[in-house]
Amino acid sequence: MQLCIPSWRALDGRAWGHAAQLQPAELARVLGVYAARVMTPVGSTAVTGLQLMTALNPPTRASQPDADGRRHSEHRPGSLGSEPMDPAPCEATDGHPVLADLPRFHVRGPDEKLFEEAYDWARDMTDADACSPTWSVST
Repeated sequence: MQLCIPSWRALDGRAWGHAAQLQPAELARVLGVYAARVMTPVGSTAVTGLQLMTALNPPTRASQPDADGRRHSEHRPGSLGSEPMDPAPCEATDGHPVLADLPRFHVRGPDEKLFEEAYDWARDMTDADACSPTWSVST
């Protein structure tokens, strides 16, 4: 759930037009349409990436009409599909079944494993951010 508090200048007129002056019911409708069309990063970059890939390329599509004129759900080529997929070996964590063929005490090196940290969605505030009227706080 996300909360919009217009008094905190969440609906800046440069981006939202006159939305801040709408009646509550109409504002809720506008924000509902916006929420249905926009995705907010949640969780890790991997989770958000999966959500984006699924939103842009859904796992199924409608089939061609059958003899009775009915359409059915079918796999959409190029999508991630609706069944879980094994990771690429370089992305698998140690002990994953996809690595079962490796020798028992094998230590994977840089050519066999990705050595990356999870991306951090947050960043430190810059001087430009601090001076922006959008972020200013009245006392």
